Amino acid sequence: MERKTTNTMGECGNTLGNICNAGWVAASDGWLYYDSGKLYKARADGSDKTLLSDDNHCLWINVVENWVYCSTGLRRVIMKIRADGLEKTTLNNDVSVNVAVVGEWIYYTNGDGATRGDGHLYRMRTDGSEKTLLDNSFCRCANVIGDVIYFCGLDLTGKAGKISKFFFGLSGKWRVYKMNADGTGKTLICDEWIANMQVSEGWIYYTDGSGLYKIKLDGTGKQQIAKGVLNVKSYNVYGGWVYYSEEGQGFDKLFKVRTDGTEKTKFMLNASELGEAAGKKFLFGLGPNDAEQELYKGDFTDINIIDDYLYFRAIRPDGYGKTIFFKIRTDNTGFQIVDG
Repeated sequence: MERKTTNTMGECGNTLGNICNAGWVAASDGWLYYDSGKLYKARADGSDKTLLSDDNHCLWINVVENWVYCSTGLRRVIMKIRADGLEKTTLNNDVSVNVAVVGEWIYYTNGDGATRGDGHLYRMRTDGSEKTLLDNSFCRCANVIGDVIYFCGLDLTGKAGKISKFFFGLSGKWRVYKMNADGTGKTLICDEWIANMQVSEGWIYYTDGSGLYKIKLDGTGKQQIAKGVLNVKSYNVYGGWVYYSEEGQGFDKLFKVRTDGTEKTKFMLNASELGEAAGKKFLFGLGPNDAEQELYKGDFTDINIIDDYLYFRAIRPDGYGKTIFFKIRTDNTGFQIVDG
C-alpha cells in the first residue's frame, strides 16, 4: 500500500499522493495530523482532538521523528513544531509549496513564479540551514523517490520578468524531468504537455486537460487510465487504484479506477449512512433512488488517503466558513464525519 515509507534518504513525512494534493492530512504513531483552519491532531476516529498550533491553513503536513513540518498562513512559510505542540520554529521566509520532508532534507517550491516567489525548486536541512537552489526553471509537482526527483518543469531561460513567466506558464509546455536529489543530472523524460503528476510503483501518472494517463519512468509506454473525463480536479494513486474527482455541472463527482484503466466505479452512499449525513445534505445529491445518493460537493480538490480511507473537506454553508473534515473507505463504506 502507498503509505509513509523510508527510502534511501530516510523517513518520508507523508505519502507522495498526499503531498501532490496539498498534504493537509498526515499520520504517525496512531495519530492524524490535519488542517481544519488550524493545525490539529486526533485519533483516526476523531477522538482526543488536540490543537497543536493556531497558525492558519497548515498545508503540506509532514511528520518525521516526532516533529511536524508544514507550510502555514498567507506567507506560506515552513513551520516546525513538536508533535506535542511545543518548540514551534519558523524555518524560512519563502512562499513554500509542495513541501516534502525526506530524511534530513526539506524539498519545496518557492511560490508559483508569477504572483509570489520565483517558482524554483529548493531544499534545506530540517533545521532550516543549507538552503540550496536545485533547479532554476519554473517547477511544480516534485516527487522525491529515493535519491531522484521527478517534476514538472517549464524552462524560462530568456523570459524576462514575472509577468512574462506568468503568461508563458499558462500557454507554454510543461514537461516531465528527473534529476538527482542534489540538483545534478537533470534529464528530460517526457516532452508532452503535463498539467500535474504523481509517481507510483514505477509509473508517472498525469493529467493533460483531457484525461488521466500514465507513462513509465523512462517516458515510454503511455497508457490512458480514464477516458471521457471533462476535468480532473484531483487524483491520488493508492493500492492499485486511482481515486479522482471529476468536475461536473456545478458539482464534483468522485470515482476510482484500477491503474490499468478497468473497473471505473462511482462513489455512493447507502441507506445506512444517510442518517449521519442528515443535516449536511449540501454534501450530497440525488442518486438513482431515495436509498442511495451520490457523494459529491465536498472539496474534492485535494484527495488525501491514509490507511485505506479517503479524506475530504467541505465548507459548511451555515457555519461561516467552518470546515467539515470527513472520510470514507476506499471500498465505498464507512462514511464518517471526523471533525466539524
